[in-house]
Amino acid sequence: MTSAKATATATTPAPTPTATLPPGFSLYADPAGDYRVDQPTSWTRSVSNGDAVWVSGEQGGDIVIGHVSGTATNDEIVSTESSTFKEISLSAGGNGSYDHLEGPTSIPLAGETWTQEAADMTIHGVVLHTVVIIANHNGSAYIIAYAGLKNDFSSLDSHTFYPMLLSFTFLD
Repeated sequence: MTSAKATATATTPAPTPTATLPPGFSLYADPAGDYRVDQPTSWTRSVSNGDAVWVSGEQGGDIVIGHVSGTATNDEIVSTESSTFKEISLSAGGNGSYDHLEGPTSIPLAGETWTQEAADMTIHGVVLHTVVIIANHNGSAYIIAYAGLKNDFSSLDSHTFYPMLLSFTFLD
């Protein structure tokens, strides 16, 4: 008679990828549980009308992430982007005008296709470059708008905005 010998096999958990935050960033999770994003630790974050707003006085930039229930058509997205440029100009003391409009173009981000437009606006003699992207996700329309001084925008984009956008993840 042969006896079967049981052999215990140890299960070693597979390593899980660890997200590495860029230097100078920390993780921000939307309190509603809709998204997360890496945020610059030196910027001031606040909430305005349910939107997360980050501002850097020293770098002359800001970024806003928000969403509303219900989806938007392509025409509504383009219209919203244009009205966002006007609203930003007016809220900063400008006359609501903008120029050098770029787009709309489509960009992939966080598993969705976003519509992007960019424009320049002059407010009290200062030129800001602003980018607005909008996408639909799980029954809501999301908007991300970011702006900086036109002469500094390229640096701000590569060091702050781009890492934030790359880290943006929907949680639902």
